[in-house]
Amino acid sequence: MKLKGTAILLEKEETRCVFCGNEKDLQKKYGEIICSSCLEKLIKAGFESDKK
Repeated sequence: MKLKGTAILLEKEETRCVFCGNEKDLQKKYGEIICSSCLEKLIKAGFESDKK
């Protein structure tokens, strides 16, 4: 739940990796929830690990 101005926003919290559905070792990277395994694959494919 967030307060934006005078409005209250409800957002669903993601609890799974956007790529594989894994529910463990999650991080928010590139604007998405990604597990460490998929993040390693993205880094090996040439994506920078410090982008948000």
